[in-house]
Amino acid sequence: MKKITVSILSSMLMFSMIFSTSAFAAADETQTSAVASGILTNGVATEATSNMGVQYRAHIQDVGDYPTDGTWVIGPTQIGTPGLSRRIEGVELQLTGDIPAGAKIVYNLHVQDYGWLGNIDDPTTWQEGPNFAGTRAERKRIEAIQIELLYADGTKLDGYSVQYSGHVENIGDVAAVADGQKLGTVGASQRLECLKVQIVQTTSLAAYNTALAAVKEADYTTASWSAYQKVVTANVVSLANTQAKVDVATAAITAAQKDLVKLSNLTAYNKATAAITEDQVKSGWTAYKAVLDANVVTNQNTQKAVDDATAKIVAAQKSLDLYAEMTEFNKAINLYVTYGADAANAPYTEATWNTYTTQCELYGTLKDDVWVYDVISKNSTQATVDAATTYINSAVAKLVKTTDLTAFNAAKMIKITDGPYTTASFDTYSKDPVVVYLNGLTSNALKSSTQAVVDSYTDTIISLQKKILVLGSDISKYNEALALVKQADYTTVSWSTYQTVVSTNTVTANNAQAVVDAATATVLTAQNNLIYSAAYVVAKGNINSASFEVQSVNDNILTRAKELMTANELDTSKYLITFTRVDTTGTAVINPTTGLITNVGTGTATVTFTITPVDGSAAATTANVVLVLS
Repeated sequence: MKKITVSILSSMLMFSMIFSTSAFAAADETQTSAVASGILTNGVATEATSNMGVQYRAHIQDVGDYPTDGTWVIGPTQIGTPGLSRRIEGVELQLTGDIPAGAKIVYNLHVQDYGWLGNIDDPTTWQEGPNFAGTRAERKRIEAIQIELLYADGTKLDGYSVQYSGHVENIGDVAAVADGQKLGTVGASQRLECLKVQIVQTTSLAAYNTALAAVKEADYTTASWSAYQKVVTANVVSLANTQAKVDVATAAITAAQKDLVKLSNLTAYNKATAAITEDQVKSGWTAYKAVLDANVVTNQNTQKAVDDATAKIVAAQKSLDLYAEMTEFNKAINLYVTYGADAANAPYTEATWNTYTTQCELYGTLKDDVWVYDVISKNSTQATVDAATTYINSAVAKLVKTTDLTAFNAAKMIKITDGPYTTASFDTYSKDPVVVYLNGLTSNALKSSTQAVVDSYTDTIISLQKKILVLGSDISKYNEALALVKQADYTTVSWSTYQTVVSTNTVTANNAQAVVDAATATVLTAQNNLIYSAAYVVAKGNINSASFEVQSVNDNILTRAKELMTANELDTSKYLITFTRVDTTGTAVINPTTGLITNVGTGTATVTFTITPVDGSAAATTANVVLVLS
């Protein structure tokens, strides 16, 4: 027996996207189930539109592969030669269009002398499109065909039906069958001469999916969305469901959407609540805050509730006594604050700048580059502030622009500490004739020059600085070390000793870096020998009633006092600590030398502690410490 030729094609056979209402008549008993299933009605395919289609090719007696140019016939166009008695010997089918994930078309043939090529009851054994099934050059007729749509796992594809009809020898046109049913004859030796295939979408989720996508949670209240989701959950469908069930689910979801409640628009409400802050209110804030607190709403409230709350807040704002709004005034004086009173620093003519600053100074004072609101302020009336703003702006409008000296002035104002630089190099730089000349130019002379000229002066100064100035040693850590301690915190004796060390280790940027580093280390070491003054210990040691806590028999109050000092990073070895009983008639017994409690008496005792530095500096005594004894 000759083997069947099965060739694998390079491209996929495709189903047509739109079904026509072609008539198909039943040819054998297998067609009855198609009618009963609703796929076929009175021999007419159910009208449906599909995004998935089919295309096919055939090997035909006396023709060969058809179409002969290697293209495809688009379903449901008929392929074959009706009336010419030519057999179809092989076929290829391929899905087209929007193919569901994993979907495939399979087909089984009954071939002359071979019989069924696959198991008629197991579509997974059938040929898979677009591969060739049948024979070539053997003159073997196809007598019957089965076609089915499957998922990748071999189960039946949901939502779609493949329908096919044909022209059979001695019978003529036969009605359509569907989904794996046999088309043609078995045992009658009658050739299949023509074939038509189409795909019908039996269940469409388009409207269902459109309905679900029509709304989104972010637009609706939590409560209404929750109720809507219950409807959605109760109406989940898929392609496996009938179209009728899908339509019912879609209708239920669409109806439920009408009950969704839109989130309220908070634009006006948010604008109202943000309009006034406490720092803007001179008086009335407490009452206004009560209105705010009583009218808190969210987008979950009804629009009416939001609008009512907004109206109440806006009404309450009218009762507030507000500070004057200073924004525009501050803009008006900004140039003055930026450049200062000296016209030499401002990029404007001296005359117009002086007029401007004079008008600014009518309403306040510039002190250390900070504006002091000592004439008008936010406590002034808005009318007063607005009038001042208008007056100052009239001078701003008249300012005449000149060359900008900002960079030039910054360059020439260099200081020896900016490097820091060595004294010798800075002295050389300061006496350089070009530097002396440029530093001597008046602001009026510079402002009468072009910006390019002034910029060239600036570049010259910076160039000379780079050429002449020599960086000294970095004394930042040395200065930081000196700043770590201050005389007021330490005993006079230890501070005097420390200052002797500092005096012998004084350095500047002119010293070598190694010398600076050594001096820094020596100063830091000397600081370890400083002793905090007794007054400092009393102030920082927390030796007080609140910190002492309850004491009992066999506790030691001197030990407790030292614990408090240690907890506050005070070295107890540098002090003599004693105590004095203040309650001379108290019944508690505390050893006056050791501080040991031997009897709690009535439960309290009052003492003071005296702190004496071991270097002999002045002592200090705490306030009364009330001891709680138990």
